[in-house]
Amino acid sequence: MKTNEGKIDFDVLGYTVTFRPSADGSDVAPEQILDYVRKEANIIKRNSPNLDSGQIAVLLALKLAKENFDLKNDFKENIDKLQASASDALQYFEEVAPTIS
Repeated sequence: MKTNEGKIDFDVLGYTVTFRPSADGSDVAPEQILDYVRKEANIIKRNSPNLDSGQIAVLLALKLAKENFDLKNDFKENIDKLQASASDALQYFEEVAPTIS
């Protein structure tokens, strides 16, 4: 892995790729992302040694996309539960201590 002007050149599955970390203030280090991708690619490769690098890359992309959708769905469910709890708490509070007009 080489670093050049904020860009990182790395090798995964025999491909050399340039990674430009986003400037969105992410707390995740580029090395963590690259290590994760390599680890997951190696798991697929170990479990299916007859696949070529392109097939492994496609399976990895599908796996990561599924993880992304699962996280988004979990997040949405948690937000919905939080909103329902907040609404219930507000309703309870209004019943216990009604506003004085």
